[in-house]
Amino acid sequence: MATGVVYKDKTGALHEVRAARVIVATGTKGVPLLLYASGYGPREFLGDKLLVENKNVGHNLDGDSNNPVLQAIWPEPIRPMRGSAASTWTSLNQKPGIRGELTVKITSSKLGTWTNKYPHPSALSEFAPGFGMDLKNYMRDAWRRVGSLRLYLEVLPWSWRMTPDGQEERVSIDEAKINAVIKQATDLNYAWYEKMEMKPLKVGKPRGEAKDLRPGHILGTARAGASRENSVCTSDFDCHDIENLMITSGASVPRRTFGLSAAPVAVAAAYAWRRIVANHFSRGSSTKGFA
Repeated sequence: MATGVVYKDKTGALHEVRAARVIVATGTKGVPLLLYASGYGPREFLGDKLLVENKNVGHNLDGDSNNPVLQAIWPEPIRPMRGSAASTWTSLNQKPGIRGELTVKITSSKLGTWTNKYPHPSALSEFAPGFGMDLKNYMRDAWRRVGSLRLYLEVLPWSWRMTPDGQEERVSIDEAKINAVIKQATDLNYAWYEKMEMKPLKVGKPRGEAKDLRPGHILGTARAGASRENSVCTSDFDCHDIENLMITSGASVPRRTFGLSAAPVAVAAAYAWRRIVANHFSRGSSTKGFA
């Protein structure tokens, strides 16, 4: 049973706070690390520090990836002086978001990305001259002449977990499937560059293979589900194993969705507080002997 929290302040002083209910909402990375520190998680991670075992804590981490980027440089500026945005051109999968079916969106960074809108990546880009006046002239407007077609990979056939030292560790990956669709999309990108009315001066080399990709917009390290066999908390966000402990934030969202994770996390959070209030606080919070 959860009865409160113990923590150290900035001076190193130890404090204990008692509470009738504990809600953990420290994000996809923070939730498993806090639970590990509390003795809750897989035996393989916690060893003799284990108090309550659940193999799913820290596991089932899911996320997208937005590499590789296929850059090109044009003879004249293709973007205004300000702004940073991207637009989606197409998706290779007609039924996005299906588990096991790799979804690829091709986006154009026509108004700038971090790879060329700041001086340091511009100076080190594959199109930059080495040094001297050529580099100086290049830097005057290079960021306005460089654009890219980016492969935004979603719902990937892979599995990750969060280790107790805060590292994302890959558990499995279907390299052949991911590499095949990266090649398919990259070939399409090259074809589009060839068909553009204004031809690029140079198209860069494709970068990134499945083994080089890491997850972004991560979710699921304490996922909600019907059973503790595949999840950490219920669909009402109550921990399967520990009474009066509730878990929310990106950690409790079951898996990646088609699109960035911010909206699903916000929707899940709005749903979570309604369920938590209805189940635990609709008649008031019983804090006698705690707070």
